[in-house]
Amino acid sequence: MCLCGEEEQTADSLIFHGKKLRRQRNEMIKKINKTGGNWPTTNETLVNNYLKICVKFVTSIDFTILQWRFTI
Repeated sequence: MCLCGEEEQTADSLIFHGKKLRRQRNEMIKKINKTGGNWPTTNETLVNNYLKICVKFVTSIDFTILQWRFTI
């Protein structure tokens, strides 16, 4: 379960939904929109068209604020 308690913590939940990353995500969305892109986008489009922006998003994450919980 993710830290917000609403869904499983996955790459998609971090990129598209995670409340703890709202500030970083909004910055990524703003940069994508500035290039003429649309949000939401697919993972494929994110990687193929906006890789530098996506990498900047990932490197801006303070992973210490995330609690990785695994279910077995």
